[in-house]
Amino acid sequence: MKKKEEQRLQRAEVHAAMSIAGVAAALSAIASENSKNETNEDRESAIASAAALVAAQCAKVAEAMGAKKEDLRSVIGSAMNGTTTASDILTLTAAAATC
Repeated sequence: MKKKEEQRLQRAEVHAAMSIAGVAAALSAIASENSKNETNEDRESAIASAAALVAAQCAKVAEAMGAKKEDLRSVIGSAMNGTTTASDILTLTAAAATC
């Protein structure tokens, strides 16, 4: 039973790292898009870069923990392309927080 619990915990940790990578990727995409439209584009570009770094590091951690590259690509791609509203961001954040 202990081994099953350890496996479940490990899967949950991988899922959490992937979820956080998705949130960071979504924030990076939004900040990048905003930098094209905002008067303070330097700030938005800096935020986009920082969020991209967080996403990349979370993806590396998730992969090191056993996440498949295809799954990471899917999570990050969906987060970047499918996050357009505040509600979308809150949903991603809530999902990551409950892992």
